[in-house]
Amino acid sequence: MTDTTTTPHSPGDDSRYYALLQGLFESILITDLNGRIGDANTRAEELFQISGEELRQRTIQDLISGFDDGILHNVDESLITQKHVMIEASGVRRDGTLFPAEIAVNRIVFQDAIQLCFSIRDITARNETANKLEKAQERNPEDGEDQDPSGYPHDLGARDQQPAPVHSQHGGVGPERALCHAPEPHRGGHAGDAAG
Repeated sequence: MTDTTTTPHSPGDDSRYYALLQGLFESILITDLNGRIGDANTRAEELFQISGEELRQRTIQDLISGFDDGILHNVDESLITQKHVMIEASGVRRDGTLFPAEIAVNRIVFQDAIQLCFSIRDITARNETANKLEKAQERNPEDGEDQDPSGYPHDLGARDQQPAPVHSQHGGVGPERALCHAPEPHRGGHAGDAAG
């Protein structure tokens, strides 16, 4: 009988894995189920302003403001039945400065171990654009009728279309639920206020 909890591993897997990891545009952190960082790509080093060697001495809890063991556990439990979980939170750079982040988390199996893949995007520019658009619409509401909150013009024939909200497979962790709110496992609803 074949053990289905592991995946085949060949010597070429490592080189393909690292080539893919470094080739991705997003900042990627790979952790164990306790949040200890095992791998990071160059984009993550640049985003957090921390060398790869130093990143591997940290945990994901060190790099996401308000992210604690309880939230990590909830995320991991949700990933048993869901493909990914989306989180909006604040990333913490080496110097302690914060930046708004959109984070997708999913499970991967590599070298026969379940790991968590955190794909992190700095959304500072997106938030600044949305704030500028909101202020402009407050000053002159008619000028913004044909634009959605992302700042992209709508086709005049498609005014009712809106961009898809950021959410998890559980249906609701979006920007309005910001700062480390992850879905509660197996309940299908929103998480509580885990990060105060």
